[in-house]
Amino acid sequence: MASTKKYISNRKKKSFKKRIPKLLAETSSISKDNHSSSYGAKGNTFRALRGFRRAPSKVFREWAESVTDKLDTKQVKSDIGTRAGFIKWHKKLARSLNRYWRIKQRRSLSLAHKYKLIDLYIKWISKHDFLDRPTARLLVKNANCALDSQVLKMLNKCYSGALPIGVPTMGNITNQNTYDFCQELIFDFVGPCGGTRLLFDRYAYKRGNK
Repeated sequence: MASTKKYISNRKKKSFKKRIPKLLAETSSISKDNHSSSYGAKGNTFRALRGFRRAPSKVFREWAESVTDKLDTKQVKSDIGTRAGFIKWHKKLARSLNRYWRIKQRRSLSLAHKYKLIDLYIKWISKHDFLDRPTARLLVKNANCALDSQVLKMLNKCYSGALPIGVPTMGNITNQNTYDFCQELIFDFVGPCGGTRLLFDRYAYKRGNK
């Protein structure tokens, strides 16, 4: 994807690179004993989920609580030690969530919502100390970025407005290829800076990043 690099904004590149140490410092910074019950997904995410039998927030949090209770640092470290390993683990979590969702809601999540919930949950895990620090750092290294309107707007700014998404939404992520392509674009931006996709996610939500 060398052809995309000429569109990268040097100003945004410098801004992101400067913030990497503080973004990285958020890893494992919150005690698991004081964790919130959101598991990373808040009201604005669930407002887009309509027509379900049960409250989407409740179903997601039931699933997230069950997965979190079973987290094992040794196993997670083995699963996510490489980018390829992380992708398999990510898909395993997505299948698990979708199975639970079908049982409780009698229908599946869309790909966009399923992956966003998984990626928000992983970002949430990375900020807590459920895993030891080396494993949490591996998660930060290999994880994806949750794709929503704010992240996609920031991505467009980082590519100097070159992407044809004036008013992007999570609904624009209609299939696996679109999801994967956005993850590649993010990495092409953050990789040369020594950053990661997950750090870009944290960056997109920092105040003052315009």
